[in-house]
Amino acid sequence: MRVTILHTPADATVPGLLWHLQEILDGSAIEVSTLVCSESGLPLPRYVGGKISPHGEELRRELKNRFEELSPDAIVLSDRLNGSKLVARRLASQMKIGVLVLKESVFPWRVFFAPEGRPPGRVPEGGYEEAETPLEEYQKFRLARALDEAFSLPDKIPAPLNKRGRKLGLVIIDHSAHDSDGEALRRIWTLVEEAKKREAGIILCERWRDVCSDLADCGRFIVLAEGDIARRIPCRENQLRRLVRCCDWCATNGSLHALEVLFLGKPVIATDGCVYAGRGFTADLRRIGDCNDALQRVLDEPHLSELQKERLQKFLYGFLFSDLLRVDESKSRFCEQSEQRVLDALFRALPLERGARVLPGAAR
Repeated sequence: MRVTILHTPADATVPGLLWHLQEILDGSAIEVSTLVCSESGLPLPRYVGGKISPHGEELRRELKNRFEELSPDAIVLSDRLNGSKLVARRLASQMKIGVLVLKESVFPWRVFFAPEGRPPGRVPEGGYEEAETPLEEYQKFRLARALDEAFSLPDKIPAPLNKRGRKLGLVIIDHSAHDSDGEALRRIWTLVEEAKKREAGIILCERWRDVCSDLADCGRFIVLAEGDIARRIPCRENQLRRLVRCCDWCATNGSLHALEVLFLGKPVIATDGCVYAGRGFTADLRRIGDCNDALQRVLDEPHLSELQKERLQKFLYGFLFSDLLRVDESKSRFCEQSEQRVLDALFRALPLERGARVLPGAAR
């Protein structure tokens, strides 16, 4: 089995994750190769006006040559690749190559390592009816402690925005979310236009990468627009979490920060590419024609129902403790108990068309 890891020099800001991943794979019967996307190596495409720059086609040609040479069964992508990630996974899909993405989550010291096209988060085997049964008390206690750690705020958080008496919606457009034809983005933009027609308060945040914090500033800005007034603020974690706190509802095509909005009991509109959509606690935006109904729903129902909260709890528990890999206290290496799950995720990502082997101990 062959695996190719793609990353950029920027991955050094999350020390060791990709390199420890290679250590794990080196200790197994897996052949590992590494490609670095940088200006001095493989061309690194940039976003220009919401579209991938011409470097994207150059990268595609170069990657196609490398993939044909290396013949990987699966590729592992750093979420920090941004534009390069979009190019690489589309090409991999066309070439019948498995794709896994390594990314940080909104939960401290936890990361994704999940097969592309197979979103994490488990719908109960018995359907949503099973989710109507609350978690056990020890599960609730365990989840509450984890959520308190994940969603706690600094002592000095800026005051909420002046909403002028209107319900304020936070629209988070995640440009690094998987959307091969841009359909989810079209739905979100249609929703924004509909909200403007209704003169609903809107904060529009375009996210250009998923990992964005004070220590790793993406250099972008959030545009705050209400009526004809617009201003820009730095797109840093504490700023976005402030907006999460002051909004009344949220809409997104993939941001995990919507989980924090849901945790606060506020409604969320989500496209069907989100890992938490379609599970009974979001207003789902599956078609452009759903925009009016979804918007009306969050305006009329400002709080989650008790049943929605129970479904959300079930999802968060499975998502947090089953689908996210733990990182050790130095935030630089996978925990030892994550190693088998790495191999399992790789096995699940392998396309059947490539005649993948069954790994010893892998999930079947």
